[in-house]
Amino acid sequence: MFDLKKLTSFDWVMVGFILHALGGMFFDTSKALCYLLCGVGLIIIFYNAVFQMQFQKPFNGIMLVIFILFLVWTAVILIRPFVSRETFSSDGYSLINRYTWLSFITPLIVFLGFGQVTLSSVFKFTFVQGIIGIVLLILNYKQIFQANEDIDVEDYQTYIGVIYIPLQYLFASSFMILCSEFLSVKYRVMAYFTMFTCVFLALYSARRGNLFMYLLIVLFAFILNIAASKGASKLLKLGIVAVTITFAVLLFNVYAGSTFALFLARLEEDTRTGVEEYFYYSFQGESLDWLIGRGLNGTYYCPIFDMSSVNRGMIETGYLHLILKGGILYLGLFCFLVLHSAYLGLFRSNNIMTKGMAFYLVAHIIFLLPFGLPAFNFEYIVLWICVLYCQSKEFRMCSNTEIKLHLAYN
Repeated sequence: MFDLKKLTSFDWVMVGFILHALGGMFFDTSKALCYLLCGVGLIIIFYNAVFQMQFQKPFNGIMLVIFILFLVWTAVILIRPFVSRETFSSDGYSLINRYTWLSFITPLIVFLGFGQVTLSSVFKFTFVQGIIGIVLLILNYKQIFQANEDIDVEDYQTYIGVIYIPLQYLFASSFMILCSEFLSVKYRVMAYFTMFTCVFLALYSARRGNLFMYLLIVLFAFILNIAASKGASKLLKLGIVAVTITFAVLLFNVYAGSTFALFLARLEEDTRTGVEEYFYYSFQGESLDWLIGRGLNGTYYCPIFDMSSVNRGMIETGYLHLILKGGILYLGLFCFLVLHSAYLGLFRSNNIMTKGMAFYLVAHIIFLLPFGLPAFNFEYIVLWICVLYCQSKEFRMCSNTEIKLHLAYN
């Protein structure tokens, strides 16, 4: 797995993404290390993607037209601050922040084609993400497992930043549970372990949106496993799931007053409505902004978090963030591309792998409610790889046996 001589150009692209993500963790502690890792990561990504790999037409027919429109509108979002008369800010063009311009160019990964974007590489680096997440969890153990129901708002915001350090890698690894039918034992163990850890950390740290996302992925994985089973095997799996759920509920009740006290304390707390109301207030009467957004550096009035700057360039509700930057037009194009791919993967395919990818796409659309922002990270790369594979009729028509042979060969 770690023989550098055997890494493909796509493997190196994945290495670049990991380095960039690791660099972002040092932004507050070591700017030099942050810029070094992010810079090296970006150089590796663009060098291999542009000079070492061949671009391929990703879609056919009307989907190609829709995707080109999506890219054209993305370009408008990116260059709008240069051509409009709005006050220019360089924040949106950060090389460090994964939610800025870099997130908008991530869909270009589909031009590499599924001949170069191999699933074996995706799973290999998904496994690596799990290892990184576990290491970071161990290194930040003391800071993570210190939360209690008496923590104040300011300290809790700092605590969220700490717990997201390992959580982002663990969740990227847990994606594999949707494809567990095709995984080796070690990959399958990693997938379920990281997902269990994600659920536990979300409960412990009272991250309700994250918990919802993780449990949704678990539900989809359960549906896939049951659908792929027959007879006694299906009954056995249903029994195991029933026992697991019962045990989990009992365990939660036992530790509800101690380990999960913070979750119960914040269970009915509403931290999102106020922000969304300020967003709607800022867009009130701005029909054009609703339609085309406010561009890459677009902001909305929101004095809740930082009184020194009452205008925010990001909103945690994913679909509103997409509207903020590119309007309903951008949101509509994005959702159409993702949902159409999910439809093909679920209802026009012959293998469980594509259905698992389709479930991941459906989950991401649902994730737009609690978060789901586009990002220059592994999760968002996986999203567009799933779009690429679900749009491929050749791949969708493969049987489960052919998919297993494909993975073994690559």
